[in-house]
Amino acid sequence: MDIKSNPGFLLHKIGSMMERSSDQVLFKEFGVGYSQFKIMFALSHHSGAQQKEIAEFLGQTEASISRQIKLLKQAHFVSMELGSDDKKKHHISLTGKGQQLLRDALAKLNLHYEPILSILSEHDQQQMTRQLAMIHDKLLTTCEIIQKREK
Repeated sequence: MDIKSNPGFLLHKIGSMMERSSDQVLFKEFGVGYSQFKIMFALSHHSGAQQKEIAEFLGQTEASISRQIKLLKQAHFVSMELGSDDKKKHHISLTGKGQQLLRDALAKLNLHYEPILSILSEHDQQQMTRQLAMIHDKLLTTCEIIQKREK
Protein backbone atom coordinates (compact mmCIF):
# COMPACT_ATOMS: atom_id res chain seq x y z
CA MET A 1 0.00 0.00 0.00
CA ASP A 2 1.20 3.49 -0.89
CA ILE A 3 1.54 5.94 2.03
CA LYS A 4 -0.09 8.66 -0.06
CA SER A 5 -3.26 6.61 -0.54
CA ASN A 6 -4.00 6.50 3.20
CA PRO A 7 -5.06 9.95 4.46
CA GLY A 8 -4.79 9.03 8.15
CA PHE A 9 -1.25 7.77 7.83
CA LEU A 10 -0.31 10.67 5.54
CA LEU A 11 -1.57 13.19 8.13
CA HIS A 12 0.50 11.42 10.81
CA LYS A 13 3.58 11.47 8.60
CA ILE A 14 3.18 15.15 7.64
CA GLY A 15 2.54 16.12 11.28
CA SER A 16 5.61 14.24 12.42
CA MET A 17 7.79 15.78 9.72
CA MET A 18 6.50 19.28 10.50
CA GLU A 19 7.03 18.83 14.23
CA ARG A 20 10.63 17.73 13.68
CA SER A 21 11.29 20.58 11.24
CA SER A 22 9.68 23.14 13.55
CA ASP A 23 11.74 21.83 16.46
CA GLN A 24 14.96 22.32 14.48
CA VAL A 25 14.03 25.83 13.30
CA LEU A 26 12.95 27.01 16.73
CA PHE A 27 15.94 25.57 18.53
CA LYS A 28 18.40 27.01 16.02
CA GLU A 29 16.79 30.44 15.99
CA PHE A 30 15.52 30.86 19.56
CA GLY A 31 16.97 28.06 21.69
CA VAL A 32 13.55 26.56 22.45
CA GLY A 33 12.00 23.39 21.14
CA TYR A 34 8.63 22.82 19.57
CA SER A 35 7.32 21.28 22.82
CA GLN A 36 8.03 24.53 24.65
CA PHE A 37 6.55 26.54 21.77
CA LYS A 38 3.28 24.58 22.00
CA ILE A 39 3.00 25.34 25.71
CA MET A 40 3.60 29.04 25.05
CA PHE A 41 0.98 28.92 22.28
CA ALA A 42 -1.49 27.30 24.70
CA LEU A 43 -0.78 29.99 27.29
CA SER A 44 -1.44 32.70 24.71
CA HIS A 45 -4.98 31.29 24.54
CA HIS A 46 -5.36 30.42 28.23
CA SER A 47 -3.34 32.85 30.33
CA GLY A 48 -3.22 31.88 33.98
CA ALA A 49 -3.93 28.25 33.16
CA GLN A 50 -2.86 25.40 35.37
CA GLN A 51 -0.58 22.64 34.15
CA LYS A 52 -3.55 20.25 33.87
CA GLU A 53 -5.45 22.70 31.65
CA ILE A 54 -2.44 23.16 29.38
CA ALA A 55 -2.08 19.39 29.07
CA GLU A 56 -5.76 19.04 28.17
CA PHE A 57 -5.57 21.86 25.60
CA LEU A 58 -2.57 20.20 23.94
CA GLY A 59 -3.92 16.67 24.29
CA GLN A 60 -0.92 15.57 26.34
CA THR A 61 -0.28 14.27 29.83
CA GLU A 62 0.72 16.60 32.63
CA ALA A 63 3.98 14.71 33.02
CA SER A 64 4.89 15.35 29.38
CA ILE A 65 4.77 19.11 29.82
CA SER A 66 6.04 19.47 33.38
CA ARG A 67 9.73 19.61 32.41
CA GLN A 68 9.04 22.01 29.55
CA ILE A 69 7.26 24.42 31.89
CA LYS A 70 10.22 24.28 34.27
CA LEU A 71 12.60 25.17 31.40
CA LEU A 72 10.34 28.00 30.25
CA LYS A 73 10.22 29.37 33.80
CA GLN A 74 14.02 29.22 34.12
CA ALA A 75 14.34 31.17 30.86
CA HIS A 76 11.82 33.74 32.16
CA PHE A 77 9.33 33.02 29.35
CA VAL A 78 6.58 32.07 31.83
CA SER A 79 5.69 33.03 35.36
CA MET A 80 3.87 31.00 37.99
CA GLU A 81 1.57 32.24 40.71
CA LEU A 82 0.07 30.25 43.56
CA GLY A 83 -3.66 29.78 43.35
CA SER A 84 -5.67 31.81 45.83
CA ASP A 85 -8.00 28.91 46.63
CA ASP A 86 -5.46 26.08 46.54
CA LYS A 87 -1.81 26.83 47.27
CA LYS A 88 -0.75 23.62 45.48
CA LYS A 89 -2.14 24.81 42.17
CA HIS A 90 -0.01 27.17 40.11
CA HIS A 91 -1.38 29.52 37.51
CA ILE A 92 1.02 29.87 34.59
CA SER A 93 1.23 32.88 32.29
CA LEU A 94 3.52 34.16 29.56
CA THR A 95 5.88 36.94 30.57
CA GLY A 96 6.51 39.89 28.27
CA LYS A 97 9.67 38.11 27.15
CA GLY A 98 7.63 34.97 26.44
CA GLN A 99 5.01 36.90 24.48
CA GLN A 100 7.72 38.44 22.31
CA LEU A 101 9.38 35.08 21.73
CA LEU A 102 6.03 33.56 20.74
CA ARG A 103 5.37 36.35 18.22
CA ASP A 104 8.86 36.00 16.75
CA ALA A 105 8.63 32.19 16.65
CA LEU A 106 5.23 32.27 14.92
CA ALA A 107 6.58 34.67 12.31
CA LYS A 108 9.65 32.48 11.78
CA LEU A 109 7.60 29.30 11.41
CA ASN A 110 5.19 30.98 8.98
CA LEU A 111 8.16 32.12 6.92
CA HIS A 112 9.69 28.64 7.11
CA TYR A 113 6.54 26.91 5.82
CA GLU A 114 5.63 29.54 3.24
CA PRO A 115 7.58 27.88 0.38
CA ILE A 116 6.05 24.51 1.20
CA LEU A 117 2.49 25.80 1.35
CA SER A 118 2.99 27.94 -1.76
CA ILE A 119 2.54 24.84 -3.93
CA LEU A 120 -1.16 25.33 -3.16
CA SER A 121 -3.19 28.28 -4.41
CA GLU A 122 -4.64 30.68 -1.84
CA HIS A 123 -8.05 29.09 -2.44
CA ASP A 124 -6.66 25.58 -1.92
CA GLN A 125 -4.88 26.67 1.27
CA GLN A 126 -8.14 28.09 2.65
CA GLN A 127 -10.02 24.94 1.64
CA MET A 128 -7.37 22.71 3.24
CA THR A 129 -7.54 24.80 6.44
CA ARG A 130 -11.32 24.38 6.58
CA GLN A 131 -11.04 20.63 5.98
CA LEU A 132 -8.33 20.18 8.60
CA ALA A 133 -10.42 22.20 11.06
CA MET A 134 -13.35 19.84 10.43
CA ILE A 135 -11.11 16.81 11.06
CA HIS A 136 -9.73 18.48 14.18
CA ASP A 137 -13.21 19.19 15.54
CA LYS A 138 -14.38 15.64 14.84
CA LEU A 139 -11.32 14.22 16.57
CA LEU A 140 -11.98 16.44 19.60
CA THR A 141 -15.50 15.06 19.99
CA THR A 142 -14.28 11.51 19.38
CA CYS A 143 -11.49 11.87 21.94
CA GLU A 144 -13.92 13.31 24.49
CA ILE A 145 -16.17 10.27 24.02
CA ILE A 146 -13.22 7.90 24.45
CA GLN A 147 -12.02 9.71 27.57
CA LYS A 148 -15.49 9.56 29.14
CA ARG A 149 -15.70 5.79 28.54
CA GLU A 150 -12.29 5.24 30.16
CA LYS A 151 -13.27 7.02 33.41
